[in-house]
Amino acid sequence: MLCIQNDPKGYSVTPYSGWLITLVGPAGAGKNHLMHTALNRVPRLEQLPTATTRAIRPGEQEGREHFYLTRGAFEALIEQHKLLEYQEIHGNLYGMLRDTVENALREGRIAVADIDILGALYARQLYPDNTLSIFIQPPSIAALIERMRARKDKDTEIAKRLVRVPMEMAHAERCDYRIVNDDAGRASDLLVKILESVIAGSPMPPPVSETGALCQFRYQVAVVPTFNGETLTQNGERLLTAMPDSENLPHRAALEAAQQAWRIAADETQIIGGERDGSFIPPLSFSCEEREAEEIVTFTYGLKLSERITPVGWTWTPLETRSVIPETL
Repeated sequence: MLCIQNDPKGYSVTPYSGWLITLVGPAGAGKNHLMHTALNRVPRLEQLPTATTRAIRPGEQEGREHFYLTRGAFEALIEQHKLLEYQEIHGNLYGMLRDTVENALREGRIAVADIDILGALYARQLYPDNTLSIFIQPPSIAALIERMRARKDKDTEIAKRLVRVPMEMAHAERCDYRIVNDDAGRASDLLVKILESVIAGSPMPPPVSETGALCQFRYQVAVVPTFNGETLTQNGERLLTAMPDSENLPHRAALEAAQQAWRIAADETQIIGGERDGSFIPPLSFSCEEREAEEIVTFTYGLKLSERITPVGWTWTPLETRSVIPETL
């Protein structure tokens, strides 16, 4: 949830001459690669660092991409009203530093930042005449997964980031520009062209070729109930349920589906998944399959039943040897 920090002294009324360009989009969309390419090609463009509690990654530098803070130091900034906004994403805190942003705009600098979509939209609300938001659109969900795996993200982290994608994609059309990152060279050239037009004082109109439909996808959850080495299936199929939105975490969708389908009083302690991370229980596995011009992302969870039940239409069968559920359950 986005938290807005109101400055008790009020905002400066000094007119700004600089620009804040925000690159937004799902993890794995390629924002950082495109930004660093643009930084090397566009004179006057500089990176605006934000504050975060996440660990520094290989190739990053303190004070360039972010100021890497302890949670205590970040919370001190909140108490001192030194952030424009902040939020917790994937278990880490992120926020825009008030002085860093306003100094850049006041001094006429052209700053680019990779920030969350909600923070970018709030920055545009604060500085409507000095901000542009550019949504980096992935060609597919499968491409996001492939790119995150290529940078060695663990599957549990990828699953957590995937949960947020529907919300991020839903805000794409609120951005000033969209760039489909299906080819890094072409996407980089378009980003550079947009930035150069902003610096020249005449922002170009959004390219028609980049304003088409977003990739089509939907999420679902598969539930594998277990009891004494067996599992319930219906006509050989697992229980599937839609995951309506990113507010309903997939393990909760799995639990609710099981409760409704089998009229059982189960709770989260019976969910079989990865190690809990805050409010999120990672799935045992996830998959992305393309069907009829639509991608279907499936999160699979187990559910350890406390007793053997006999719901109408469901059959107990031995757990498969290849099952993601441990046979001992």
